[in-house]
Parts: sequence; C-alpha cells; structure tokens
Amino acid sequence: MNILISCGGTAGHINPAIAIADLIRRNRSDASILFVGTPDGMENRLVCQAGYRIAHIPARGFTRSFSPKNLSAAYYAAVSPFLAKKLLKKEAAQLVIGTGGYACYPTVLAATRMSLPSFLHESNAFPGLAVRKLATKVNCVMLNDPSAATYLPTGTRTAVVGNPVRSSFASGERAQARAALGIPPHAIYILAFGGSRGADSINRTIISLLPELTRKDQLWLTLGCGQTNYNSMQPYFENLPHRFRLEAYLDRMALEMQAADLAICRSGAMTLTELARAALPAILIPFPYAAANHQYHNAVSYAKNGAAIVCQESELNTEVLLRHITEFTASEPLRRQMQNAARKHDDPDTDEKILHLLFDSGKNN
Repeated sequence: MNILISCGGTAGHINPAIAIADLIRRNRSDASILFVGTPDGMENRLVCQAGYRIAHIPARGFTRSFSPKNLSAAYYAAVSPFLAKKLLKKEAAQLVIGTGGYACYPTVLAATRMSLPSFLHESNAFPGLAVRKLATKVNCVMLNDPSAATYLPTGTRTAVVGNPVRSSFASGERAQARAALGIPPHAIYILAFGGSRGADSINRTIISLLPELTRKDQLWLTLGCGQTNYNSMQPYFENLPHRFRLEAYLDRMALEMQAADLAICRSGAMTLTELARAALPAILIPFPYAAANHQYHNAVSYAKNGAAIVCQESELNTEVLLRHITEFTASEPLRRQMQNAARKHDDPDTDEKILHLLFDSGKNN
C-alpha cells in the first residue's frame, strides 16, 4: 500500500507524522511510506534520521503582518497543489495523511481533489490554519484534544485519538538511557529545552542559573537552545564541568527524556504527550503567543494532578526557577509523586484508534 505523509515547519508537526509512520511500519508489512515536505524545512533532517524517504513540494507560510513574503506564499498556495497531484500520480498513492503546517496543505488538498482517502491529525487544542482549511475535505480529522473540534468548520468528521508517540519512546529503560548518555545512576538530571527552535526566555534563565547550579555536585543538566542560539550561548558552557551540556537540537529526545528526572520546557501538545510516555515531571513555561493561548491551557491540564509545575513566562526569573528546582531536587517523595502523576497522562489506546481509522473503519475505501 502506497502511503504519503505530509508535514513540515516545526517539530510539533513533524514528530507526530514520524510517529504515525512508525506505527504503520510496525503493523502493516505491505506499506510503502513516502514523506512530503518542503526543500529547505527541518523535516528533511528529522525524516531522514527516522529512516524514511522524503519528496519535496515548494510551499511558504503566510505571515500575520503585511509582508512581500505573502505574495510568494500565495503563489505557492495556488501552484503547489498541481505539483502535488503529479507526485501523487507518480507514486500511485493510495492513502494520504497530513499533520498540519503549510507544507502539508498542497499534498492533502491534491489528494482530496483526486478522491484519495485522506486524513489529518491535529495535536493541539487550537487547530492550525492548514487543518482548518482542509478539515471538511478529508475523510476524518484525528484529534488529540476534543475541544479542537469546536474550532473546525461545520460538517467536519472528527475522531479523538490522542497523540501518537515515536517508536523510539517505547524502547529502552532509564538505566540504559543513563548509561548511553554517561549519566551516573544517582545523579539528578535536568533536561531544559524550548522546542525545535529554542526559547529565549528559557535559555536566558538557565544561563543566569548556571553559577548556582554548578555548586550542586549531584546535578546534571542539558540545555537544548535551538540552532540559531547555539553559537552565542556556547561560551557560557565552555569552562563548565562536563555534566553541563549545551545542544543546538536534541536529536535523541526519547533517550534524553527516559534518562531525565525533570524537564524544563514549553507545553506544546506533542511535548506533553512525550513527557507522559516517559513519565517525566516538568516545570512548564507556556509559549505566551500560542494561538488561543493553548499552551497555557495544555500546561494547566497536565499539571492538575501534580505532574508538573506551571510557570508563566511573565513570572519566570532566576529566583523563581531556582526555587522550583531546589524543591524538586531536595525531595525524593515529590519526585516520585510527580513521576507517577505524569505516567497517568499516557494513553495506551492511541495506536489502536489511529490504525482503526486509517485501515479498518471503511472510510478509506
């Protein structure tokens, strides 16, 4: 069965696409999977690292303010579906799946115009523009958060399935992950990151905390700062003990989460799903400019049973973050309590729900 999966832009769109591909590959030996993205997007590196082929369709995202870039975005929005149609015919596509972002729009639109079975997956509580525009055209929009349905057009067929998790999160154990990263069994390991592009507020606050954190001998820390920030931040880490590590991008996120005791991060839907799979407590700092403030609502929901502490960016400073870290590191019972609470957010039925919709529901015939 020839399956095309279209994604791009940020890891929040790419990782669920890879997770769905992994799921299909584990359960359908007859599946041939091809990803479709843009020529210069992050999807090229991540998809190839996951072991999949990728083809390219030119596309551009629209900016919210007036910009000449919107002219090229409009041009590609008009032309790219025709190029995508040629690709679908060439590959003899039988099923098309999109996970949001402007890169998926032309491929999924072309699939619907060709009457091919087509599905979308939306990981966030507030659907992105591409999903909203395509929602009524596809066989079904798979949702992580049921509230997302309220933002979709009337007549959209939806199913709440949860967020798929990449297969790498299902392999390995804490002890193995720590050994692979060189972290001692009894160390307290903090993993800080701001998404695939980093987060300035998290980066700045961690940097300001380094003199204090390096005094704690049992503490290990890795900061994923984002590719564009790496060169400017590297000098802060040059003379630190090796237990303090700076990475532009966390390519081995599953391994890092499995090894960690605490995450300091944003609260995108996919991040929370992966935290739950890894049973990893967190200090969540929602991105304040996310559409409909959905990251804040994500964080509050995840934290309500004690799995995380929510710290809004307007409240984030050195003193506040240090207090939270100190309380966490000082109390093993607190660490165990938060770990157990995080585990309860994991949905073991997500894979089965997605497979049923794609292959058994009859909607793709």
